[in-house]
Amino acid sequence: MKKKQSLGKFDLTTIIVGSSIGTGIFGLGSDLAKAAAPGPALIAWLIVGTGAVCLVASLNNLGQKQSESGIFGYAGKCFGPMGEFVSGWIYWISGWMGNVAYAMMLMSAIGFFLPELKGMGNFLKIFSSILILWFLSFLVSRGIKSASFINAIATCAKVIPLVLFIVVMAVSFKAGILTADFWGKVNDSAISGTYQSTSVFKQISSSLTVMVWAFYGLEGASLLSKRAEKPSDARIASIIGMIILLVIYMLISLLPYGVLSRHELASCPQPAMSCIMQKVVGTWGVIAINSGIVISTLSAWLAWTLLPGETLMILAKDEVLPKVLGKQNEHGAPENALIFGAILQTFFLISLYFTKDEYDYAYTIATSAIFIVYLFVGLDQIKYSYEHEEYGNLLIGIGVIVPQIWALLMFRYWQALGLFVLYLPGLALYAYARKECGKRLEIKEKVVIVLSVLAGIEIISMAFF
Repeated sequence: MKKKQSLGKFDLTTIIVGSSIGTGIFGLGSDLAKAAAPGPALIAWLIVGTGAVCLVASLNNLGQKQSESGIFGYAGKCFGPMGEFVSGWIYWISGWMGNVAYAMMLMSAIGFFLPELKGMGNFLKIFSSILILWFLSFLVSRGIKSASFINAIATCAKVIPLVLFIVVMAVSFKAGILTADFWGKVNDSAISGTYQSTSVFKQISSSLTVMVWAFYGLEGASLLSKRAEKPSDARIASIIGMIILLVIYMLISLLPYGVLSRHELASCPQPAMSCIMQKVVGTWGVIAINSGIVISTLSAWLAWTLLPGETLMILAKDEVLPKVLGKQNEHGAPENALIFGAILQTFFLISLYFTKDEYDYAYTIATSAIFIVYLFVGLDQIKYSYEHEEYGNLLIGIGVIVPQIWALLMFRYWQALGLFVLYLPGLALYAYARKECGKRLEIKEKVVIVLSVLAGIEIISMAFF
């Protein structure tokens, strides 16, 4: 007999597609053009898409067989408490750094409607972002996790501008523009931060961070598996949803290559989608895109205000972070974790006053962190599949880790620096939490801490010497 609240494959597919499309898609046009020509970008999409499908399959598979705490629970299952802490803490870093990126994208979109926001430079953007940050934290602390009307508006805000953009790009598409420099043979160093090499391999590698940011939050789909009519429905729906998402992302990112030159695309400020529409159809297109961005970003920001807070709460309950971070208020919200995260985000937003390309920096750190979290999922899938002789699923686990390792090997210095600066303080909290619950650090945990500190010192010292 069907459960009252069970979901079928169609329901699950539509939910997955709707929840996975975030703000990253609105910046794809410019960021991807900076990284690669259309040919390497197409290859990169196929690689990332394969990895994303494998990730979803692994999450669903492990979710049915291992009842662990969140996505980082798989690292705990595979590597013990220290593994759960590392994955969970980095996932938390990724979450609130993603919020910083949301803030910058939101301010850029609002700047179209309020020109004075641009006139005052970073100060007003950052001040406004801080006010919104604390307001959303307050809402979540009151127990407001979601509302049907917000979800309905957000869905329309995501779908309508994307469909409009695809139609405009398809109508304006010219094959000659697409193929003019299909493999990136032209070296145009006039665009700051763009390609300096014609290597197809390097172009593909540079595209990974950009593309993963577009899929940011995909792991949340695994939580729907317990609401499926049949366990297999969640996996099937996730794969179908993933294919749909890949097609949408490829159309939105590749069609502009046939409308504007790579130089024009790479030169677009964020949000790139509104800039491209401005060049192609004028003001009305910009209004449509920016309106969608504002509503979509606010809804995504609200959801990702809750998630990092719950992450710290779960880690505290699992005794890998201090108990104080797991405290809930009368509304059941992780109040201390929310305040802790809001304070850190405030300081980071203030630091962006002195930074150019603050959106690119924030989302790059967020996606750099999520690579590590996804890597843990793949490793657990491989370990579990090997132990239970499920060799088909073992291959899926390999499909998860290959793109993550590739991306990690392509880390630039400042990405590693940013992650280590945010990661190292967490080690002290972990050590305190283990002592708080009456457990001593194991030798291997001490080794990990020492090696992490030494690596951090080396990386940080490179910034000054």
